[in-house]
Amino acid sequence: MVKCKIPVEAANARIMDGTLATQLRKYVDEVKPQQVYLTLSHGQRTTYVVLNVPSEDKLPALLEPLWLDWKADVYVAPAMTLAEERQ
Repeated sequence: MVKCKIPVEAANARIMDGTLATQLRKYVDEVKPQQVYLTLSHGQRTTYVVLNVPSEDKLPALLEPLWLDWKADVYVAPAMTLAEERQ
């Protein structure tokens, strides 16, 4: 699971120029996440993205757009469903 906190200034600039939604759609189309949640965390626009990552070496390519496009603070935490835990 990836938590992506977008700094207020960066998010506001992208909302004002109309690129935030476009960039988010592009990112979702490219990484094909299982789920995407948009919320708020400590006053910042925050996105949670649930990804199925086959191996750790794939993470940089999945995360780089978040840093480059949004100057985001990115946190990665492994997660699994209850069904996966029982396997």
